[in-house]
Amino acid sequence: MFASTILFEPGRSRPERSFVQQAARSLRLDGRRAGEWRDVKLSFGADWGTAAVVLGATQVLAKVSCDIGPPTTGRPNEGRLLLNASLGGVAFLDEGQVLHDQRFLALNSLLERTFRSSRCLELESLCVAAEQHVWCIRVDVSVLNHDGNLYDASTIATLAALMHFRRPDVTFSDDVLRTYSEMERDLVPLLFLHFPVSVTYCIYKSSPQPLVDPTILEENAADSVIVLSFNSYKELCTLNAGGTAPTNAQTIMQCARNAAARSQAVVTFIRKALELDEEFRMQGNPPSPVTLLGERSLKLSFRKLM
Repeated sequence: MFASTILFEPGRSRPERSFVQQAARSLRLDGRRAGEWRDVKLSFGADWGTAAVVLGATQVLAKVSCDIGPPTTGRPNEGRLLLNASLGGVAFLDEGQVLHDQRFLALNSLLERTFRSSRCLELESLCVAAEQHVWCIRVDVSVLNHDGNLYDASTIATLAALMHFRRPDVTFSDDVLRTYSEMERDLVPLLFLHFPVSVTYCIYKSSPQPLVDPTILEENAADSVIVLSFNSYKELCTLNAGGTAPTNAQTIMQCARNAAARSQAVVTFIRKALELDEEFRMQGNPPSPVTLLGERSLKLSFRKLM
């Protein structure tokens, strides 16, 4: 029997931590510089509101669904946004692992603060009848493979899925609620107030330069992790910093400036990807749900579009 199940996760052993921290002083293990991101590949499914993100070897799938239900008592004229992340697709992050609950809660908390607490959606537009019927928008995020930086991959997939989603049109008259099919009326996209995206940095005591977009080895060997969420207007939505490495204000501001520019670029990339997806659909070539993450799927690359 193993003494601790934490050792199953890469980067948790002492030799690995020491090796990664020494390598961070010069060149990272995958050949990137400290401020260099991995390429983001985005693909959309045949159903509206389905998006898959590949960030290095990290793979995340987001699926948006909707239903009509009662509003909350505190906000009777606003719709509801529900987010749920699942780590069941990764073998070493199953429920038997010591860090499963911690990572699960951290990922769900980040998604809640980035999208729900920042009120990125125009929730009043989701109201059908005040105090009676509102749209409930649910986002299910499934982690299919984890090679570091789940936060960024999950927020990109969630935002892309929400921007790609279309809901049915509905009317409420004489206490009769009618939902129209796609053949009767055009589907309605969601309305946004802003578009948030997170950027993750790792900090080591042995290196003064923060590492952006960490792999799982770099993430587990880090002394501190900083997650900043900015929208396309370069406004800060979420800041999460924790660890043992001392972090001064200059380092935080350096990370914030780079993260704001990165978030703006990612939002622009998602918009271009949505335009290309719409063109393919207009040509009668919707993507196949079977090949969403396969080799034959249409993966739109950040480096090629930007």
